[in-house]
Amino acid sequence: MYILLVFVALRSVFIILLILVSVILGVSIFLDRPSNLMRVSFLDVGQGDSILVEVPNGNQLLVDAGVDSRVLHQLGKSMRWFDRSIDFAIATHADEDHIGGFPAIFEVYKIGKFVIQSTDRNDELLKILQEKEVLFGEELYQGDRLILDFDREIFVDVFWPPKGEEFSNRNDGSYALKISYGEVEFFLTGDLPESVEEKLVSLYGEKISSDILKAGHHGSKTSSSEIFLSTVKPKYGIISAGKENRYGHPSQEVLDRFSNLNIEIFRTDQEGSVVFETDGFEIWKK
Repeated sequence: MYILLVFVALRSVFIILLILVSVILGVSIFLDRPSNLMRVSFLDVGQGDSILVEVPNGNQLLVDAGVDSRVLHQLGKSMRWFDRSIDFAIATHADEDHIGGFPAIFEVYKIGKFVIQSTDRNDELLKILQEKEVLFGEELYQGDRLILDFDREIFVDVFWPPKGEEFSNRNDGSYALKISYGEVEFFLTGDLPESVEEKLVSLYGEKISSDILKAGHHGSKTSSSEIFLSTVKPKYGIISAGKENRYGHPSQEVLDRFSNLNIEIFRTDQEGSVVFETDGFEIWKK
């Protein structure tokens, strides 16, 4: 009887130790990510935009937040469970499907600096920011640069909008951002329409070329013009749209333009969040 009790006790201890070792190994594997990788996640937030950028030094940038609190679920899947801070957040413009999730984010995460154009700062948003003591980052305009990782020269260049210009349509004033790490570049366009895309081509030419393009306005036919796609020349195109959305995004016309230029398309409405990692030389889709 005594031997049996000892055996049962030892077996219980062994099982507990096995569980502990498994947990420790699991956490170690999770934490032991290669130190030179940047991860860019185009989050599945339904009919909206939200992009999370995580760089090797630990800094994080969130561009847009979708339409509602569902962004929290996607951030929870993308970030470490104990991480409750985001260094930088940028709202490309103040349409609800780009900023609607920020109030929920401010409830859960501490935001280092929040960048939004002064023309987009409505009273409701200002009230929330004051309550949560969120700091405004310096406003960014055409020609500005935000450094995410100084040592590895990972930065965000602003190609649009120009400082001091007013727009009758919010979409026209969306941020156009290029995220660069070594030889790899991501171009984000908010909801910019064809008219502004053509201005970018005229102003910058090949300087806007990038490996990955987030298609403007969720794949609407008002964006992703042929001349713009031909100038950016991305290898991959990302369309962030809601499944069976009422707008019919993405447009078949836009899908055909990407296809005709041999640009591989990934859609959040079909496969959920789309994640890439890069070491500054190569790109891997996760």
